Amino acid sequence: MQTLPLRGLGAELAVIERLIGPRPDLLAILYQLTPPRSPGRPKTLNDVQNFPGPPAPVEETPAVSATRKKAAGNNVENIMRKLAKDRPDLLEEVTAGRMKAYAAAVEAGWRKPQTTIPLTDPETIARKLFDKLGSEQAQPVCAALTQLVVEPDNDT
Repeated sequence: MQTLPLRGLGAELAVIERLIGPRPDLLAILYQLTPPRSPGRPKTLNDVQNFPGPPAPVEETPAVSATRKKAAGNNVENIMRKLAKDRPDLLEEVTAGRMKAYAAAVEAGWRKPQTTIPLTDPETIARKLFDKLGSEQAQPVCAALTQLVVEPDNDT
């Protein structure tokens, strides 16, 4: 009896992503070699080996549960795939480590800049907003907050 050759890497793609870690250059290569996540499509042990060619017949290869998150427009994988397709200049910045994928998406105009504000006390909230916005942009925010405080909405 002859033993069949191994298929693919024999590991879930999520495991490979964790092994790669914070290396955008290697993640970009992984995303080029693997099919994009799509709802309802089972992940098999031979995904990496068979993409982008026609799928090989599955013989005694159990389907591996997809532990990777469902595709979303703002996850790193989708951003990097879109950068590769539409903005290779920004992908080069990301893979070189000079820019994060999210920052590249903001620069490309696909995402709006966001920040997290700790809701601990008014001074911390004000300081975080001021640091992010600067004096010029903070003034209209201050005016809008003042307006909301002076004329509270009666709907609440």
